[in-house]
Parts: sequence; structure tokens; C-alpha cells
Amino acid sequence: PKTPIHGTPNPRANVEKDGAFNVSTYVTADGAPEGDYTLTVLWYKPVKKGTDVVSGPNVIPAKYANPNTSDLIVSIKQGENDLPRIAL
Repeated sequence: PKTPIHGTPNPRANVEKDGAFNVSTYVTADGAPEGDYTLTVLWYKPVKKGTDVVSGPNVIPAKYANPNTSDLIVSIKQGENDLPRIAL
């Protein structure tokens, strides 16, 4: 798996309701540099707290929240990438 170069931010994305996402590294939706990545996945299910809705606990198995225990690996190549569906 890819080890980030010191000072290089980790690519990240938020998944939409339909499963689509755009990866951002330096600026919004700029993608990720080429390489192999260990994916981490977290989903903070919204919960009601009084009259507010706040992020609740992560409901994805803990192994996927840590790059040292996640077994989800993706390879990013130059240009457009269509990643396979990730089912947990």
C-alpha cells in the first residue's frame, strides 16, 4: 500500500447517497496521485441530540477505519478511474 510522501495530504472523499464520490487531495475533486492505496471507511450515522442532528458513532466495522487493519486496496492510474463497487 502507498505510504504518503511526507507533507503530502491523504486523498479523501465523501460518498453521496447514490454511492458516487469525487476524491480530493489538494483541492476539491482534484483526484488522487497514481499509486496503490489502503482505503479506510467510516460512516457516522446521524443521531438526534435534543433538537439537533449530530454525528453519531461510526457504524462500519472498526477494521475499516484503520489503514493498518483495512484490507481494502485500490490502484489509481493516470486519467479517469472507475473503481469497483465496495461492499462491506
